[in-house]
Amino acid sequence: MVSGHDIQFPGMKSVLSFITCSWLIVFSVGPAPAERINPAGISGALVLSGQNLSDGAIDKFNELAGGMEMRLVLLALDSGKFVEGLAARIRHRCKEKDLPAPLLAVSGPGQETGKTLAAINSATGVWLLGQDSSAIRDRLASPGLQASVSALMTRGGVVGACGATCPVLATDGIGLFPGSVIFADKGAGEADLRRDKVLRERPFLVGYEIDGSAALVVRGRRVMVAGKGEVEISLAAAAGRKARLIVLKGPEAVADLSALRFAALALSR
Repeated sequence: MVSGHDIQFPGMKSVLSFITCSWLIVFSVGPAPAERINPAGISGALVLSGQNLSDGAIDKFNELAGGMEMRLVLLALDSGKFVEGLAARIRHRCKEKDLPAPLLAVSGPGQETGKTLAAINSATGVWLLGQDSSAIRDRLASPGLQASVSALMTRGGVVGACGATCPVLATDGIGLFPGSVIFADKGAGEADLRRDKVLRERPFLVGYEIDGSAALVVRGRRVMVAGKGEVEISLAAAAGRKARLIVLKGPEAVADLSALRFAALALSR
């Protein structure tokens, strides 16, 4: 385990950093995809929080969304007290900081209107809020919604998620966080076994485990942490090489997304 240190990959001037989330996607075994890795990382930014959304994660999201110039949409992917609580927390924090109030929108059967998509199309940031994994996947399967969220990132916007929504943004979800798999229940033995199994079968992926009180922040090729918790980044074992685990904690911890992806791809060949 490496904690609080920079990690260098051959041929890359990059550092590894990281954050955590709290749910799991189930994967099937498959070969490494013939996907070109963009050395510049992702367009826009992601803020992926553990179950306990912190003020630090909200503040980082608001900063990336433009601060006083931000235009936020809170998109409820299911109903219930959990989602209502998240929306209320985000709105309260924005009010505390004298920032523009977010727009609350709902995505559901018969509820995804042109008005909702138009709001996302003019936004600088959108929070995808949900707790029910099946409902989240159903809502985000909408081509129109996927296109609007993807376009937001392409123009430099930020997408946020909390808890169960985070894994759906990874490779086997809607792909906003390419080359990744996000795991839940960080620190639980069962979760670690699932992580090891997935990465053993698909070593071209980079594993991310997000603490309940941390948030994984990805901007371009920089991977950072917001909040008080930590993120663990995992690379699979390969012939002649042990599995690698990098722990990111604190505002100074930074990792290189492109270096991580190139390293994982090399392991799978």
